[in-house]
Amino acid sequence: MAFLVFLHLPKFDEEVSCEYRNLPKPVKISVCIAIHGRDLLDPVQDRKNEAYRWLLQSSPFKTVWYTLAEDIMVNSFMDLGISRYKDTFKKKVKPGKTYLLPLINAAFNDELFLSIANHTFTVVEADASNGVYTTDFPNNPLVPFNYTGTPPSNTLVSNDTKVVQLLFITSVELVMQDTSILGAESHPLHLHGFNFFVVGQGFGKFDYKKDPAKFNLVDPVERNTVGVPSDGCVAIRFLADNPGG
Repeated sequence: MAFLVFLHLPKFDEEVSCEYRNLPKPVKISVCIAIHGRDLLDPVQDRKNEAYRWLLQSSPFKTVWYTLAEDIMVNSFMDLGISRYKDTFKKKVKPGKTYLLPLINAAFNDELFLSIANHTFTVVEADASNGVYTTDFPNNPLVPFNYTGTPPSNTLVSNDTKVVQLLFITSVELVMQDTSILGAESHPLHLHGFNFFVVGQGFGKFDYKKDPAKFNLVDPVERNTVGVPSDGCVAIRFLADNPGG
């Protein structure tokens, strides 16, 4: 549902003049669901806030290929999507005209199949993961040790392509720890597709029980690249609001 709100935000912004929480009637976000303005996500409740303006400008509808699209098809859960499983859609088309149709599969565990009767189509861009990576990247180190001390002889490192799959608009905290394996060194790390807030930074092994109490949650610096100090650690937080980023 959060994705649908994000998708329709520019339309809401044009049609609604008051704060969404003050709307007397629910707003329609798909053909099958409406939601009260007061129940929308917190970042959109204050339309003068910079976070709201950023979400508005980051909406897929603001990108070039969405503005050129004739329609958008979203495959989601049975009761929440713009479109639903096992549906047949009709659209009037003109002979000889080229149509751009973005397809969004928002159902995490199901594939989306599409066919167009009596027509062929060309895939101009795709973002797919089938057979490329797995989604079982561990949330914590599999073999904890004294990262800034003498490393163990075997850290059970493996060669895999794994990712952490996040729900849309998830608040994420990531702690990056430098280790003494092959020698301690300062290393810059970049997060593609996002800016993040550096809430903590220091030397030594990160202490999950004590260090979070020292986080700067008032005015943390915003970056997209940060240096992890030699024999040290960095804690960052970001909002997962850029699908595919």
